[in-house]
Amino acid sequence: MDSQASKKNDSKSYQVRLLFDSLEIKRILQKQLAVSVILLEHPEGGTNKNTNFNNIGVETISWRRLSKFSIAYRTPIALSLASEYQFSPAALAQKIIVGLTETEFPEDEQKYLDFTVKIKSSGWIEFYLSNFTLSQWLQYLVLKGIEEPAQQVILPTGTNLFPFQYTHARCCSLLRLGEREGLIKLQGSEGDLPRWLEPQPIPLFSHSLRLQHRAAHHLLDCLVNVLDAISSPKPAHLLTKTMNLSQGLLDFSRQCRICGEITRHNRALAQARLSLIAACQICLHWLLLEKWGVKAPLAM
Repeated sequence: MDSQASKKNDSKSYQVRLLFDSLEIKRILQKQLAVSVILLEHPEGGTNKNTNFNNIGVETISWRRLSKFSIAYRTPIALSLASEYQFSPAALAQKIIVGLTETEFPEDEQKYLDFTVKIKSSGWIEFYLSNFTLSQWLQYLVLKGIEEPAQQVILPTGTNLFPFQYTHARCCSLLRLGEREGLIKLQGSEGDLPRWLEPQPIPLFSHSLRLQHRAAHHLLDCLVNVLDAISSPKPAHLLTKTMNLSQGLLDFSRQCRICGEITRHNRALAQARLSLIAACQICLHWLLLEKWGVKAPLAM
């Protein structure tokens, strides 16, 4: 993909497309940056199954989320590696990102993540996920679920998972309500785990992302944070992110209606909101049942 660079204030901007092979967006960025850095040393050889990405320190370099109102990440990888590669941080950052823009994909591959990448004069690199890509990511989660195999974690004695079980049940209740209102179709009956059937595709995007309410932005942010943390070796870290997701879902359900007047005047928005609830339900169900080995109740 050809790079498109432009100066604006103290930064250069690029459009970068990465292969979408995981729901962990941060993990995709880590892996692809590692490949790009390795190619600086071995432009002819690439990577193979024996490549140890940890050797270049990518796993230990910090990543920060930039905003609660866009899915954006920031990393100082170029600052950390500049002395080793004998470039200025900004020059090394540019070489790393240009390497990403030159990534080739299989002809039949249709799943991508599109980012606007900004390189600051200091060498910091910022990745901004496009809203259309975010809608595709959410759609994939709702229709395909979490395919990542779970390694069960034994939580400390006394860990309270009831708030997550309650929120999961609330998600199921709201989805069944949406079905009764004729907004969506789900697999199974009232007593079954709700799984999205229709509409497909989900009307999440029309010129812009339909989920524009602050509560929706916050819930999307929490959802991305949880999925970015599912491989974390620290149980407390994932529990904290899941608590934020649980509270965010309850706030969203209070502030963003799915029934009543919105059903008559903005059916697509109601369906988009229900899909966000479905994504949270899938995430909570996977965590409760697969990760922590406890029941994920359908009702309370």
